[in-house]
Amino acid sequence: MLRELCSFAAIGAVIFSGISCGKYESPTSHYDTWPQLMKDGATSRGWIASFLPNSSTNISERHDLDSNAGCFRFFAPTADLELLVSQLERVPSSRFDSIGPWLNGSPDWWPPALAKKRLGELVINDGFEIYQKVDSVSQPGDTAVWYFAINPPKGIGYGWHKGN
Repeated sequence: MLRELCSFAAIGAVIFSGISCGKYESPTSHYDTWPQLMKDGATSRGWIASFLPNSSTNISERHDLDSNAGCFRFFAPTADLELLVSQLERVPSSRFDSIGPWLNGSPDWWPPALAKKRLGELVINDGFEIYQKVDSVSQPGDTAVWYFAINPPKGIGYGWHKGN
């Protein structure tokens, strides 16, 4: 009887461990302001682009520890988003299928069109434009490509990177 009880306990521990570990492979964070995000070090860890407007607020982020891919949402004043857009390169619609964001299940702050990798819907139906920026990272010679869906009049942007 004791042996069976120990076997059930061991099986339960393995199942619980598997369930709880999966939850932590894609952590989500939220920051009310840009200074709060910077204090936490989210840009230095590579989860959020360091060149976003420092007026950004209500910033939510999710990343995958296995692939180093991530996505984020932010709000900023129209003028600041227009300045950001001026520093980015517009992505032609012919490339939308190859740059769709990574997501393993979508958080409630991520738009359904992006969760389904339907960038064209976001452009046509919601007034967003799709951009990219190649950014150098901490290792010499390494670069990261950041992708964005931005709508300056609405004051909102979404960003993502694919990771390794």
